[in-house]
Amino acid sequence: MIAVLAAALVLAAVAPPEPSPSPPPTILHLRVSPVCSTLHNLVLPLAQVNQGNVTLLNQIGGDETKYLKYYSDRFGGGRVLYAAQIDQTATNMLPHLQEMDELLKQSYGSIPQGRNPQVDALRQRAQNIVDVERAIANRYIETFGAVVDSYGQALLPPELDHSISTVPSGYGVRDLKYSRFGSLQTTLQSEGQALIPQALAAAKDCDGV
Repeated sequence: MIAVLAAALVLAAVAPPEPSPSPPPTILHLRVSPVCSTLHNLVLPLAQVNQGNVTLLNQIGGDETKYLKYYSDRFGGGRVLYAAQIDQTATNMLPHLQEMDELLKQSYGSIPQGRNPQVDALRQRAQNIVDVERAIANRYIETFGAVVDSYGQALLPPELDHSISTVPSGYGVRDLKYSRFGSLQTTLQSEGQALIPQALAAAKDCDGV
């Protein structure tokens, strides 16, 4: 019996100690500013989605040049062909605009309007881009869809002949609806360019950006 106890004590002495339990993981609570959150969750994803529309608008520009080349074609085949392509390409812009609408909706749900002026400014600039692009897409669809429907007999439907020549300051959706193509393109360019410095300024609020 004594020999058994002695053997047990020897084994206990040489047995490795049981490892102590690991300390629980440290949970870091990082504060993300509203501006930084808007930059990463709205502005940057919106810019990525919008790149699809930029590509489509460039494609439309090339097709417009070809459309004008065939404008004097008395048979109208070339006009109808490129008018149909422009109509379809403009229609392909709409899913991107819907994605951008959803991003804006999520942003307003996360940070309500009026809570942070910088966030509201970024969102308004993004909303302006969406509104102008939607007006451009709708105008292309309306205009060149009418050309296809009329077998290429008209460049513009009669109701568009009285479109305003410039986009007024503080424009609304109705203003965009009746603005000319060139004016809409100029407005889109200025809105997009203005978003860049706003986004860069907002990025300074974010660590690691």
